[in-house]
Amino acid sequence: MLCDPPGAGKTPQAIGLYDALGCNSALIICPASLKENWAREFSKWCGRSIKTQILNSSSEELDPKANIIITSFSLANRTSDRLCTRTYDLLVVDESHYLKNASSQAARIVLVLLWAKCHFRLLMTGTPLPNGRAVEGYTCFSRCSHEHFSSWENYKKTYCIEQRTRWGVTYPGSKLKPVAGETLYVPPVYKSVPVNVIDLTELSEVQKLFCPYEI
Repeated sequence: MLCDPPGAGKTPQAIGLYDALGCNSALIICPASLKENWAREFSKWCGRSIKTQILNSSSEELDPKANIIITSFSLANRTSDRLCTRTYDLLVVDESHYLKNASSQAARIVLVLLWAKCHFRLLMTGTPLPNGRAVEGYTCFSRCSHEHFSSWENYKKTYCIEQRTRWGVTYPGSKLKPVAGETLYVPPVYKSVPVNVIDLTELSEVQKLFCPYEI
């Protein structure tokens, strides 16, 4: 999980990860307004020749020759059957805080159905704790590292600030900032630099908790 702040270059870092892992195919799920930007960034930062396809319609067929499929959250919902006919080396979910509600259709499709079709997975967001509430980060954190965040009861006791009112229990705050502030950093990959620029063994123990792939 990559939680650098907005403007820190998460997109080039994700593309660098695609290159460094030697991936051939990738599924990019992002807000509709960012699809064209993802295509431009792959053209700019990827260290090899690839073909990208931007899905703009639910009736559009997948290009079997495309390495990179770029779609929006809403289109991923409507075309999940078609997207699941393929497997992908890497899944990248940009603005993954959109999936904070585990019971939503988008979260079920992306974090369950499409998740199972990908070998490596990367969640990206500049706001891992929407509204500063740790409760809203649980869905993505637990999906990235089920071993460490499998129990909702333990998670809320450890990371959530609980508030009891006459209407029930709410979780308005967070104790998670010291952990969420330490994220996976991937150096940008320039076209003139060899693709294997990342030594994944140098990650700290806390950083490894947020890596959705095996090291």
